[in-house]
Amino acid sequence: MVLTKKLTERMTDYKNPQSIGVKFRTRRIKPLIEMVKNVYKKYGCVNVIDIGGTKTYWQIISQQVLRDNNVTITVVNLPGTDLPANEQHYKFVQGDGSGGRPLVYWLITD
Repeated sequence: MVLTKKLTERMTDYKNPQSIGVKFRTRRIKPLIEMVKNVYKKYGCVNVIDIGGTKTYWQIISQQVLRDNNVTITVVNLPGTDLPANEQHYKFVQGDGSGGRPLVYWLITD
């Protein structure tokens, strides 16, 4: 049991660039990076809203890609959630999309 837990932690440690999880995510994120580049070429900026996300997830994209493509990532979590301070490419806000109302996701803004 302890060995399984340690192996699982090593595989999914997103702070370790050598972990299997990071390697798989790096491969999966390539199409998103291409989309970001295309949106930037067309609009001059890219705004992403991540509902229920974390900064850790987005750190797979390098700061250079975020900077070069004028990317802002807004991470929305439930009211009462402890939020980190906003940073250059990240905004952290509280929100609740429940209650039967439809959610609208924007990838780009003019």
